[in-house]
Amino acid sequence: MSQNPTSVPFLGKFSSLAALTAAHPPALVGKIAFALTSDQGLVYANGTQWVTSPSAANSVPNAGSFNTIAALRTAKPAASNTAGLQAYTSDLGAAVNTGIGWVPLGLTYNVQAFGAVGDGTARPLSTLGLTLGVIQGLLYPSALSLTEEIDYNAVRRAIEVATAAGGGTVYIPKGIYIMNNASSQGNIQLPVNFLTTGTPGGQVNIKGDGANATILKWPSDSGANGSLFAMSCGPQASSFATPLTGGRYGNNQYFGYLEDFGMVGPNLTIVKGTVNANLSGLAWGARRFMNRVHIMGFYAGLDIVGDWTSFKDVVVENCFYDLYFPWKSASLYGDLLFSKCSFGNSARAACCIGTRGYMGAKFEGCYLGTSPYAFLNEAATQGTTADSSTHVTSTQFEKCLFENLGNSFIGDDNAQAATGGAGTRNFRWQQVDMSSCYWSFNSGQRDTTQSRNGNYAIVAASLKTFTVRGFTNFIPADIGLFQTDAVQGFQIYTDMTAMFSALQGGKYFCDPTIALNNAITFEWEDSLTARKGNAWRSNTATINQWDLLEFLGNRCVQGTTTISNPVLGAAMHSSLVTAGAFVLVCHTGSVTINAEEATPTGTKWVKRSTVTAGRVVSATGPTDTQVVGYANGANAGATPPNYNVLLSRGQIVGA
Repeated sequence: MSQNPTSVPFLGKFSSLAALTAAHPPALVGKIAFALTSDQGLVYANGTQWVTSPSAANSVPNAGSFNTIAALRTAKPAASNTAGLQAYTSDLGAAVNTGIGWVPLGLTYNVQAFGAVGDGTARPLSTLGLTLGVIQGLLYPSALSLTEEIDYNAVRRAIEVATAAGGGTVYIPKGIYIMNNASSQGNIQLPVNFLTTGTPGGQVNIKGDGANATILKWPSDSGANGSLFAMSCGPQASSFATPLTGGRYGNNQYFGYLEDFGMVGPNLTIVKGTVNANLSGLAWGARRFMNRVHIMGFYAGLDIVGDWTSFKDVVVENCFYDLYFPWKSASLYGDLLFSKCSFGNSARAACCIGTRGYMGAKFEGCYLGTSPYAFLNEAATQGTTADSSTHVTSTQFEKCLFENLGNSFIGDDNAQAATGGAGTRNFRWQQVDMSSCYWSFNSGQRDTTQSRNGNYAIVAASLKTFTVRGFTNFIPADIGLFQTDAVQGFQIYTDMTAMFSALQGGKYFCDPTIALNNAITFEWEDSLTARKGNAWRSNTATINQWDLLEFLGNRCVQGTTTISNPVLGAAMHSSLVTAGAFVLVCHTGSVTINAEEATPTGTKWVKRSTVTAGRVVSATGPTDTQVVGYANGANAGATPPNYNVLLSRGQIVGA
């Protein structure tokens, strides 16, 4: 333990010196402890015995004992006595003089006892009328300039004292506290609580009077695109080039909680696609928890590195990115819980994952919207190339709202070249489950700063083991639904009427310029034991594997021989109607469809058969009646024969 005066432990009150010695042998206590005994009064450890003289103990100066802390404050005014002086009070135990006031040790550290005012007025240290050296000696040892704000130094000093005392809660009463100005960044640093080596540290919590009652305010901007933070777990990362060498990137842990206060950044005004502020809000580290906190007006509101964390009733808004996952730490990542949180009205994305970032989380009843993107993969920057590892995995969304999205539900900045060209998609999702969620689009929230890839609902490099259950309003964006390079195990269990109704308006299911060769499947359950409704059902006719499927009203039907309904795709399995489930596939690329003849003839364009339901036959060309698509391969050995058919332009359209 440090020899810092404010870290000296008070061991309590004992009936006698003998009782104290039995309970705390001085040889084990060392030279940095004191206690109160009924027979000897205040005594101090000197390494070999308990003594009554502080100087003999090489310990901390002590003002004696008092009945109450009020009596102590009257007898020993803080301003007239040395900062670091300690005393014992019968009502609150050990206390330390901060130079501004007497504060109980090991209890709650009120920032106003350290000089904070909290009236929303800027007060640099120069207003104290003291030299920097005097201020450092009596009040704020970490102060570096007379331009720094008093509120900022008081909050920082309260955290330092709590840390040195072995932990405690820093209390910030209702008010507006000015944390920086044009000459002072005002970074608040939260201490490491438990290192990977197993060395324990002090848990320091921060608590206010409410998310909209206690406000920490950073009115001046600093840094560049999130390079500096208003508050950080450990020191700020100086460079992204080697992020795994220390701090929150190096597997440090920061046990403790933050709750009931707000953080307001330099600029609350949001213009979609435009950086509103350079200073980021909170640089989060592993194992620290957050409850009822409101963050707004920063570059990134919450910049998250680390694992095993929960966020409850947290609101982040009016930031460039509300949530941001830059780089994952060496080994501590994932296992995050967001419960009843709101991330919205961002300039770019409610949640952004950096090119080498990682998100593994559960979102319960959360809102991510009123933004161009709900989720966005940041373009490769900071001297790096795009990472090919999975960015989002082992993630669940339950009863979440993704409303008022301007561009996409999932977007990928790597799909844009520097001047807004095609680029290469990089965003990778795996093992994702969405249950009872909802999304909607609103062109008023669009980012138009480049020719953005915001015309498809989902833009990503790959989607693997992605399940959607009970999703309301699963609809395409302006042009279509999917713009992705690889899909494996994407399943939708929901009412698909709204989706296919929207697709009938000429929108694409998948980007027709991409050769997507993996299936996207839909399953609608309608059994007696688990009835989900009947808005989307197959017809009662027998549907064979690889039969052509059509959309009729609100139903999926077997391909007909007399009418021209919009094409859905082809059945992946034999009829499961009697078992209460039906599966179909729909995508661009090759779709296997049953055919009348063994090999296609003529132009290889195929159309609905007029003889057998669910099959196709050769057409004379793309303008023939009831054309389905183009046969780019055949399987003559199958019974019945089937073709690999490229659906017409990937659109869900009639002939």
